[in-house]
Amino acid sequence: MNDKAKHVSVLILTAAVILSYIDRSALFLLIGEVERDIPMSLVQQSWLLGGGFAIAYGVAAFPAGVLLDRFSRRHILFWAVAGWSLFTLLSGFCDDYVSLLICRAGVGVGEAMLAPGAYSLIRSYYDGRARVRAFSTFSIGNAVGGGIALLVTGALLQFPVSLPGLSSGDASWRTALILIGLAGLVFSFLLLALHEPVHSDAATIVAQPIWPHLREHLGLYAIAYAAQAAMGASLFGFMAWAPSFLISSYNWSASHVGETFGQLQLVASLAGLAMGTLVLQALAARKAISAVAVFGAILACSSGCAMLGFSLVGTDTTIWAFLALMLFCFPGVALVNALALAHITPVGLMARMSSISFILASSIGASIGPALITLFGQGASETGGKPDLGQGIAIGSAVPMLVAALLWAAYALLVRRQNAQSPLEMS
Repeated sequence: MNDKAKHVSVLILTAAVILSYIDRSALFLLIGEVERDIPMSLVQQSWLLGGGFAIAYGVAAFPAGVLLDRFSRRHILFWAVAGWSLFTLLSGFCDDYVSLLICRAGVGVGEAMLAPGAYSLIRSYYDGRARVRAFSTFSIGNAVGGGIALLVTGALLQFPVSLPGLSSGDASWRTALILIGLAGLVFSFLLLALHEPVHSDAATIVAQPIWPHLREHLGLYAIAYAAQAAMGASLFGFMAWAPSFLISSYNWSASHVGETFGQLQLVASLAGLAMGTLVLQALAARKAISAVAVFGAILACSSGCAMLGFSLVGTDTTIWAFLALMLFCFPGVALVNALALAHITPVGLMARMSSISFILASSIGASIGPALITLFGQGASETGGKPDLGQGIAIGSAVPMLVAALLWAAYALLVRRQNAQSPLEMS
C-alpha cells in the first residue's frame, strides 16, 4: 500500500474520532436544556452523561475487537459510525428518560468499535517513528474532539435552526442532536474509502491466542490498563461536569462556556499534542520505552495538579489558565498509552488488546468518573443543598489523574527491571 493511501486513511480515522467526540460530548453542554424538557435527578443525569454510554461500550468493546481482528475493519467501521450517528439522531426525538438512555447506549455500542479498529489499522500501516507520527495525527481527534463538540453544540444553541416536523417551541437540544446525527450518517460513507492491508499470514493472525501473550506480559499490561482506567475516570468526569461547574459557579451562559471552553481546548490540546509528538519521536529514536512512561507520569501529574487548581482555587481569570494547563498536558498522556500498547502487542492481537484498554477508559472510566464527582460533590454540600462540584472535581477527577501518574512511573520501573529497553515497534 502506498504512502498516500495510508495518510488518507489516517486522516479519515482522525475525522471519525472527532465526530465520535461530538456525538458523545454534545450532552455535556445540553444536559441543562434536556433536564428542563425531561425532568431527571442528578444521579440520572450522571447515568445519561456516563453510565448508559459506558456500560454499552464495555459490553461491545471486546467482541468488537475480536471481529476487527478477524474481518474487514473498513466495513465494520462504516457500520459503527452509521449506527452511532443514527442513535444520536433518534435521541432528538426522545420524550422520556428511558428512551434517551437507550439511545445513549446505542451510541456507546457504535463508538466501541472505532478506537480498536483505528489502532489496529495504524499498527498495520507503520512502524518506528512513522508510527509515532500516525498515532499523533489520530490523537488530534482525541485532543480537539471535545473542544469541537463544545463549539458545535454551543453554536447550535446560540443560533437555533428550524427543522421540518419540529415546531418553533421545541427544545433546541433536539435540533442539535438531530443535525449532529444527520452529519454523521453522511460522513460514514467516507469510511468505505479506508485502505486495509492484506495479510499474507491472515490465517495465522486469526488463530493467534490472546491468553499466552497476556500472561507473558501481565505486569506491563496490568499497569497500563490500570493507568488507562484512572485517566478515563478522571477525564470523563472532568469533561462531563466542568461545563456545569463553570455555569453554576460563575453565572456564565451555556453558549459562552461552550465557545470559550471549546476554543481553549482546540488551542491548548493541539499545542500539547505537538509538544508530546516531538518528545516522543525523540524517545522512539532512542528506543527508550521506559523514558516514554516517565514522560507520561510527568504529564499526568501536571494535569492532575491543574485540575486541583481549576476546582479549588481558580478565579474568573485564573480558572482558564488552570484549564489550559490540563488540556495542554493530557494529549501527550493519551499518546503515551497508545505507544505503550503498540510496544508490547503484536499486530494480530492489537484490536483485542486495545479494546480492553478502551473498555477500562471509556466504559469503567465513563461510568465511575461522573458518578465520583456527584458522590463527593454531594458529600461536601450542605444537607439538602446543591452539590459542591468544585470539591467533587478535586477528589473525583484530580486524584485519579495523580494515581495514573504513579502508575506510569511504576511502568517505567518495571520495564527497566525487566531490561525491556526494546524498540517501540514490533513485527
